[in-house]
Order: sequence, then C-alpha cells, then structure tokens
Amino acid sequence: MQTLESLISEPVWQIAPRFKHELQAETISKYTEDVINLGFLKQGHVLINEYWQNEIGDLTVDTSRFETLNITVDKLHRRGFKVAFTIQPFISTESKNFAECVQKRLLISERESDRRIPALTRFKSLASAGVLDITNNRTVPWLLEKLQAVIEKYHIDSFYLDLGTGYDMPMYYQCEKRLINPDQYKTIFTKTFEKSLNIIGVSAAVSLPRPPIFVSLPPFESSWEALRSVIPTMLTYGISGFPFIMPGAVGGDIYWPGSEQFLPSSKGSLDSNVTSSDNGIELPEVELYTRWLQMATFLPVMKFTHLPSKYNDEKVLEMAKNLTSLRQKVVTPLLQKYKREALEEGLPLIRPLWLVTGGDAALFVQDEFAIGDDIVVAPVLFPGQTTREGSRWMHEYRVPPHRVAYFTRRPDDLRFR
Repeated sequence: MQTLESLISEPVWQIAPRFKHELQAETISKYTEDVINLGFLKQGHVLINEYWQNEIGDLTVDTSRFETLNITVDKLHRRGFKVAFTIQPFISTESKNFAECVQKRLLISERESDRRIPALTRFKSLASAGVLDITNNRTVPWLLEKLQAVIEKYHIDSFYLDLGTGYDMPMYYQCEKRLINPDQYKTIFTKTFEKSLNIIGVSAAVSLPRPPIFVSLPPFESSWEALRSVIPTMLTYGISGFPFIMPGAVGGDIYWPGSEQFLPSSKGSLDSNVTSSDNGIELPEVELYTRWLQMATFLPVMKFTHLPSKYNDEKVLEMAKNLTSLRQKVVTPLLQKYKREALEEGLPLIRPLWLVTGGDAALFVQDEFAIGDDIVVAPVLFPGQTTREGSRWMHEYRVPPHRVAYFTRRPDDLRFR
C-alpha cells in the first residue's frame, strides 16, 4: 500500500536515453538536482531504462559508465528519491550471460527443433536476442539470483518490467510448458516475480497484475495527435479491468533530456508556438507540453522526462507550480480515496463519463474523463484552442493557455460546476 500511495502522490522521473553512452551517473545526478531546484515537485521515483547494463541481459551494472553507482544511488536516497531499474526477459547475443543461458537451456527454443538451440528474435535496438523461458523451473532462481545481487550491491528500490509485445517473441517459439498464446508469457513473468520483487510497473499486461504494479500505456510520440489518443486509450484500459494505469511522460515519450536535435537557440512561451530550447537543445513544443501537463495533473501517475524549468519561461514555471498545488490539494486525495474501490471492486480510478452519469449522451465522449465520481476534466487537446465544448457539460467554455477546465460534483447532486 505504501508503494501504491507513493506512485499516486509522487512523480516518476523517466530517464530513458536512445543511446547508451548518454546515460551516466553524472546524468542522473544532474537531473535530480534540477528536480530539487524547482522547489515545488516531490522527489518520487527515478526510473532508469535498460542502459544501466552494458548489454541487455547482462543483469549487472555497466561499471565503465557507472564506476560509483552505489554512491550515486545513496545520494539519491538522501535527496528523497527512490530508484527503479528497467529489466527485460531478453538476453542479447552480445551479452556476457548468453552463453551461460544456452548452456543451461534457460532460453525459449525453436519449435520442433533441438531444445539446446535457442530461438532468436529482435527487440528494440537488439538485432539478435534470446528470450528467457520463464516456464522453466531453472530460469526463475537464476534470474532472481542476478537481480538480488544488484539490489544488495546498489540498494535499488524497485524494478520496472519491460516485457515487449507478442511480436517480440520468436515466431516459432517453444517453452518448457505450453503457452496458450504469446501474450500469456507476460502474465506468467509478472506473476512469477510480483511477490519476490518490488515491481512498480509493467509495459503491458493481459491480466491484472498484483497491486501496486501499474500497467503502462503504450508509448506516445510528441504530437497533438498523440495527446488526443491518451484519454481514449486510458479509458479503454480502465474499463478492460486495469484500474491502475501509468501514462507516458508529459510532452510525449520519444524525447528525453539529451537526445534532442540541436537547433539555433530560440525561446518559446505560453504566448507563442515557438519551440523552446535549453542551450540550443530542442524541447517539445511549449503549448503541447503545457496542455499535456494540464491533462497529466489529473492522471493516476505523473511521469516526466523534460522538466518545466527547461523552457526558461516564468509563465510555464508558474503554471507548473499551480498545477502541482492543485494535484496535491485536490487530485491526490481523490485518487487515494478511490484506490480502495479500485482494489476491492476493480473500478478504474479514471472513468469515462458514461460510468459517472449513467447516460447515453456521454457514451461517445473521448476527450473528457472523470476521477471517480467527483471531478470531470476537459483538457484542451488542439493547438491554439482556448475554448472547450462538451455535449451538455459546457459550451464555449473559456480555457486560456494557463488554465485547465475541470468541474467538481455538487454535494448530493448529479450536476458538476
């Protein structure tokens, strides 16, 4: 329950570079310093992608880039952060563990082939990788031993499971125990480790993981079209039986501090559509970022890559500060209130309007959502838009760039104001 409450009340700081050399201890330390310097955002969870390893599947820290990672993690803990590593069931053929996994037959094999020969697949940047056979009784203790060694040496607080998709499985796979379909692998993997490891999230699921594990939405690019996809995707997950959802990062998932394109220095603001820059580094479009931040304020988990301070704009910072106060005073207490209902009855924290009103008029509303039965949120999802329409809820409701439209239920009334 403590982990569940902290994920609701504290941000997730996603550090996920596209290139391995960009991730170093100094990168993590500087990022968390910038968070603290903001002065109004809580510390929360630092989520580091798979590049804490040299090769995916090494399951040991890359000491060439993290010579003193234990000191860095200790520093983060003193600052009030929690640290999570991303792990995958994939073992790169370049990993130092690949030969051992083949020798011990820990990998999924090719169907109707020699069980000693692993079935290879592709995953993210990996051109060739094996997949741990989680149905094999020898695989689980092997993997647990590797992860426990990381926990003991570096005092990592939790893990995030990046399980890929059904398409990342070898085409003609064969496990020790037969799977109904490739997606069943995710369920088995998560259930195998959810009691022995502290897991804060999974990239995908076909059955409800044990709380406090949040199910992530798929990655969204940094675009207005992607922003408009977040709400219907989130509502679909919720009514499909996943009450605890972890949305993507504010501004989109394809950016992170350090992976941007370099452009001539130009400063954006809430009053323009110019892309801001931090020392010449392009950031997501400022209007897109701020509208995304307004929506994310009301979601179960707030995840960041770019900090609002990177825009060098007092209006952006002031808006972020006000939204943080709104989340702490209004949103977080409501999410905590409805988490018990979500745990006991499976009702989502974020709900479609028809579930709140019980009316057909709200059945096809895809650009608004409710937190439990108390608040209806109608974020701006189009560039340059300063008014909102919403069926019977609102007509030409003014929403200037620094505001977000939300309505609270009147006591003992079905109406919102």
